[in-house]
Amino acid sequence: MLNEHLRTFFRVNTTLLELRIKCREKECARQITNGEVRNKQIAKRKGAGKDWADLDPARRDAVAAEEAAKREELRKKDEEEKAPVSEKVDATGGPYTYKQLTCLIEFQPDDIDKKRKNNIFQTMNFWKCLVQQKMNTKNGQNGKRRIRRRL
Repeated sequence: MLNEHLRTFFRVNTTLLELRIKCREKECARQITNGEVRNKQIAKRKGAGKDWADLDPARRDAVAAEEAAKREELRKKDEEEKAPVSEKVDATGGPYTYKQLTCLIEFQPDDIDKKRKNNIFQTMNFWKCLVQQKMNTKNGQNGKRRIRRRL
């Protein structure tokens, strides 16, 4: 009975920093310890003038909902950035992103040569040859790692 009261007490209390009591149930002792640790963190943040809403049990649900909404917004933004190009890229003559240069030919800008391969493929061939050359030497693995770190 006392254990249940202590559990509910720490669900709403944010000021008690230390409680000396012996609980026979491990779960009750764990919840009391977690409550004390949380309250000490709240006291530290209050002393430093920082926000402690994420630790407040009364506002925890609202803060969790806000964080979930932010994560969802970031996920949607990432999906939009990673989505393939689906419309014609304007010919600006300027530097184009890798995504714009590797999209379908019908969506590529008009001012680039569509028959010529991009330099990225030549660079990839360079790396393949370099790795193959290093694997043929006696220090293959170590040599490959050293090259990647330097560049």
